[in-house]
Amino acid sequence: MNTKENGQWGKEEVHKMHLEKGTPFYIRIRCHENHFEVFADGKELCEFKYRSPLHNVTHVDVNGQLTLNSVGWEGNYYSVPYKAAIPGRFGPGHKVFVSLLPEDDQFSLNLMVGEDIAFHFNPRFFSKNTVNNSQFGGNWGKEEVQKKFPFEKKKTTDVLLVCEGEQFSAYVNGEPYCTFAHRIDSTQINQLYITGKMDLQVINFE
Repeated sequence: MNTKENGQWGKEEVHKMHLEKGTPFYIRIRCHENHFEVFADGKELCEFKYRSPLHNVTHVDVNGQLTLNSVGWEGNYYSVPYKAAIPGRFGPGHKVFVSLLPEDDQFSLNLMVGEDIAFHFNPRFFSKNTVNNSQFGGNWGKEEVQKKFPFEKKKTTDVLLVCEGEQFSAYVNGEPYCTFAHRIDSTQINQLYITGKMDLQVINFE
């Protein structure tokens, strides 16, 4: 990594990336108060301190022998609680990606069928575990508790919920975290509902 000002390159910073030629990958760059935070395929790669004011940045330049599939711009802050229709038909093969900065004792991501909850994903800081569940007709099902807890307050967290044939799979910061077997036809899911005190920064449906 490096900077270039007035035609002159600065001092290089070298970081190893375990990528293979011909294999798709994505790079994500977050801007903070005094540094960039760089991720490769959802995993933190490095930080790079600003060498000139961020407001001087005017455009993105991508070059090299590659196929560029997409470029996305983030930085929105959504109101919470957040509830919105999921575009298109949901079901196996579909994903929901959320990036947030939790500030309170818990938050939840809910994949819903009308007013019912097909998948309730609920990390709880006060007990250091995550509760997964479903709710139908106002009645909660049997809780499934994950004791591994990779979440931290006031630290940006990426959560990816993947709908598979028999279950949901949840990934946290690019790492597999837990699964939850379907209790309802997943193709009926039509809404995403998010609760908790947080900075909700990114929501993507695939």
